[in-house]
Amino acid sequence: MEKWITDMHTHTLFSYDGKDPIEKMLVTAQKKGVAFYGICEHFDYDYDEKKMSAEFYAQTRNANPEEYFHTARHLQEDYEGAMNVLVGAEFGYSDDPAVKKR
Repeated sequence: MEKWITDMHTHTLFSYDGKDPIEKMLVTAQKKGVAFYGICEHFDYDYDEKKMSAEFYAQTRNANPEEYFHTARHLQEDYEGAMNVLVGAEFGYSDDPAVKKR
C-alpha cells in the first residue's frame, strides 16, 4: 500500500492563529514531500475580542474571505500536478451569547 504524507488542517496569516503566509507554507510542504495539503482558515465573526490580544483581534477582524479564496485558488492552480492543495475555511457565528463566554 502506498502512503502519502498529508496535512489536512493548517492555518496561515489569514487566520488569527497562523504565523506564515500561504506561499511559504506551501513551499515548505512541497520540500517535505507532502502529497495533500489542506488550508482551513478561520473567519470567526463571533470571536470575543476581549479574550485575545489586540494584534490577533485586528488580524481576525480584518480577515478577508474573498482575498483568501482568491489567493488560495490561484496557488492551488500553481501547484496542480505537484501537490494537491485543498482550500477550505471555518466560518463561525452565533447569536447565542454563551458562544462568547464573557
